[in-house]
Amino acid sequence: MLEDAYPQLPVELLEHITSFLQDDTRALRNLSLSSRTLDAVSKPHLFATIDFRRLGCPELRPLFCHVKELQVTWQVDMFQTNEMQLLDRLLVPSLSPEALPRLQRLVVRALGTRGTRFLSMQRKAFVPLTSLTTLTLWETYHQNLRDVQMLICALPYLKTLHFSTVSWGKDLDYIPLIPEPLPDGPHLETLYVSSTYPEKTLVLVGWLAQTPTGQSLKNLHIPFFAHNAPALVPFFGPMVQCLSVPVRRLHASSLARYTSLESLVLLLHKYHPGTGRWEELPIVLASLPSSGLLRSLTLQLELERLHSDEELSDAVLHNGPLQEADRVLFPESGTDDGATQFANLCEVSVVVRTSFSPTKSKRDEFEGVIRRLMQRTVAHGQLVLLFEAA
Repeated sequence: MLEDAYPQLPVELLEHITSFLQDDTRALRNLSLSSRTLDAVSKPHLFATIDFRRLGCPELRPLFCHVKELQVTWQVDMFQTNEMQLLDRLLVPSLSPEALPRLQRLVVRALGTRGTRFLSMQRKAFVPLTSLTTLTLWETYHQNLRDVQMLICALPYLKTLHFSTVSWGKDLDYIPLIPEPLPDGPHLETLYVSSTYPEKTLVLVGWLAQTPTGQSLKNLHIPFFAHNAPALVPFFGPMVQCLSVPVRRLHASSLARYTSLESLVLLLHKYHPGTGRWEELPIVLASLPSSGLLRSLTLQLELERLHSDEELSDAVLHNGPLQEADRVLFPESGTDDGATQFANLCEVSVVVRTSFSPTKSKRDEFEGVIRRLMQRTVAHGQLVLLFEAA
């Protein structure tokens, strides 16, 4: 064994090193077979995420103490049996702090109306799980809006909600835009909204804004391809400290209620007359009511539809609004605007997201253009340029 051949490193150091492999299952399995020490530090990562079906394996029960994310996902076996019966047999018996003491996230994916309704009826089982604070609903279908509300409220300690492609039956499409909130609605602090089914998303977000979430939400994230972003933004405002939102179709008053912003991520789509221009960028920045509180600003250029260096060069030609934004952030000395408008701004990040890896020369070219367009930000030493894979 490796323990006998090499001197021992501190366990804390091994845990830190192993944490970089948390998404590499094969590497973690190899580590687990290498030595008793590495087995001990790799198992918490190997079993941090499990599917609910594995809860029915008695030999794995000693490892459930490592589970942080529980996935309830539709699979072929649900063709052969009732979803509710399968969940009742395998999931419910393990919903306890003794069986899952570290459970933090519940991911529900591709379940139909029976499965989602069954979960919404398990509030009593979820009550003892005080560490369960995050819920993800992904491609779920519900009988009606109230079933969605009941499922969200079934987790009494919920702080973070992700939902994407959530829908329900047409029989309740007549529900008003802002339905009556449930008495014990959630106290969310972080919300990631969906970009699909915009009408359903609008109804669900409208309901959340009428619950205690309307006063407790601190982080709101709207994806760049959400065409209904201008309609979603006004539901929240005064308590939100971190906002991520596409600039497309925003106007000067869109963020008027966001008076506590400390971090702002503005998502800019590829410049195109049909998909929206970047001219909104300087307008939105100039109209921020909380500019004096803002400490971090990220301009994320969503160029994932570009597939070559030549297309990237074309995108560079349409970055004029960045120069205007630079003037808004750091006006000329002696003007009334803004010696104090963005006084607490510590960093301005420009993140370029593409579906391909640009050559080094193209990155240097792009960086040079951005620095020329945002000379005042560069002069203040606050510009950070990053390239990311979309």
